[in-house]
This record gives sequence, C-alpha cells and structure tokens, in this order.
Amino acid sequence: MPQERDTGVTVGQMMSAARQAAGMTVDQVADATRVRATLLRAMEDDDFSLCGGDVYARGHLRSVAATLRVDPQPWLDAFSAQVPPAVPPPRKRGGPPAAAGFSRPTPAGAVESLESAADDQTAVMARLSTKSPRVRRGPNWTLAMVVALLAIGVVVVVSLVQRVRTPADAAPPVASLSPTPAPATTASSAPSTPPTSSPPATPSSSAPGAGTTVVVRVTGPRSWVAVGPVRGGKPLFEGVLAEGQTRTFTAAGRLRVVVGDAGAVALTVNGEELGTPGRRGVVARLEFGPAPVASA
Repeated sequence: MPQERDTGVTVGQMMSAARQAAGMTVDQVADATRVRATLLRAMEDDDFSLCGGDVYARGHLRSVAATLRVDPQPWLDAFSAQVPPAVPPPRKRGGPPAAAGFSRPTPAGAVESLESAADDQTAVMARLSTKSPRVRRGPNWTLAMVVALLAIGVVVVVSLVQRVRTPADAAPPVASLSPTPAPATTASSAPSTPPTSSPPATPSSSAPGAGTTVVVRVTGPRSWVAVGPVRGGKPLFEGVLAEGQTRTFTAAGRLRVVVGDAGAVALTVNGEELGTPGRRGVVARLEFGPAPVASA
C-alpha cells in the first residue's frame, strides 16, 4: 500500500507518542489488542501495507486508541489524509470479476473473499424473500401483552416518584420557620458584613500559586499534544493543534505534557515562558508542578 507522508505529524508518530505517554511497550499493546507486535511496529513506522486494507487499518487504529484511552478520530482523520483510498481492479467485460484479490494469499484477502461471497448469498436470499407469497398472520398478542406491561410499569414508577417527592415538598415550610428568629442576629451582624465581602479578592490573587497552569502555543505547522494529570484522572486534551492555536490547561496538582513535535510548540508554565521544549520532529514528555505560593 503506498504511503504519502505529510510535513506535519503522521499517524505513526501519534501512535508512538500516545503509547509512550501511557507508559506501555509495543508487546503490551499487542497483548491487549490481539494485534501482532510486528504489525504495530510497522504501523508506528507509517507502513500500513501489512493491515490488509484500509478497513482493517482503521479497525486496528480504533483498537489501539481504545487500549491507550485516547480519541481515535484525530488518528482516523490523519490516516485519511495520509493514505489514499485503494482503487479496486477493473473487471473484465462479460466475464467473472478479476481475481486480483487472490494473487496474494494473505489472511486479509481470504477474509475479503469470504465477505464478498457472504454478501452475494445475502442478496440472493433477499430476492427470494421478496418473491415469496406473504402469509397473512393473526393479531400479535405477545406484542399487546408487552405494551400493557410497559404501561403498568410506567404508572407504578410515576406513583412511586410522587410518593418520594411528597416529603421533600413538605420540608421547605419547616426550613422557612427556623430562620424567623434570625432577623435580630442578622441586624446585629450587619455592620460586620462589609469586611467579609473584601476577603474573596485575596484568595483569587493567590489562586495561580495553588495549582499548575500550562499554556501551549503552536508556532510551527502543527503538532500533536496530550495534556493530563500525572496520577490518575481523565486527560484534559489529546489531539492535533494547528499553527497559531493556543490552549490553556489548569490543574490542582502536577500536569504531564506530551508534544509530538517539540520544535513546533512554545510553552508557558505558571506565567513563565519556557520556549520550545526541543528540536523539530522530536517527541517531548514533560511534567510540571504547582507554582510556589508567595509568603505574605
């Protein structure tokens, strides 16, 4: 299968960067996805000729993305732009279809031939079913019983919900009676309320020091970027950013940043500009922690 390489990040680079970010080896991914390790290494080298076709290659990409817990759509989009669609061989006029699929005895070719035969058999069965005379059937009592049971179930659920909500609706009057003696205390504490409104400004000024803030700005053509917490948690972002795009990520703890093209990205961490984390074409894996809180 011919491969067309782009000046940006390729599908193989995305797979390698996501696997390294997950801390897994090629053999571990092969055991989890039931895909041969040699095939995975070829895919990371942007060689999809061993997949047996575009359909199987996309299936492998979805399986690997699910194992690494990343979104497969950027990989599929890059694959569509990187690998041209396969053109089926022309069929001879008046004769059987060309046997190009059997010239290479691969498992993928055998599967495709079986699928085509199954499709032909399905089409024949569909034609026979359309020509067979229709049998007039009586009323479907089973379906009527199912509908009746569903209706009874809906009525029971609605009645239970109303019973559960009835005590909750009765609770607000009790709560409204308890604050009645409170006006005296609120009046006495009224002079102290203005000082309490000013302190919220103090935590907001020190909030940047209580967490980690990472700003990613793409200065090159484009780059694959993945940002997430160091220990557990759901990834904050994983995908391709184009030139000129800027994304800001914040977290209470440490953040892990993986860049597919280190020379095409500039980083700013906790307000400090760090510049590019490496050379063009190099995968950079970085970790950043919260900024120190300035003592008063």
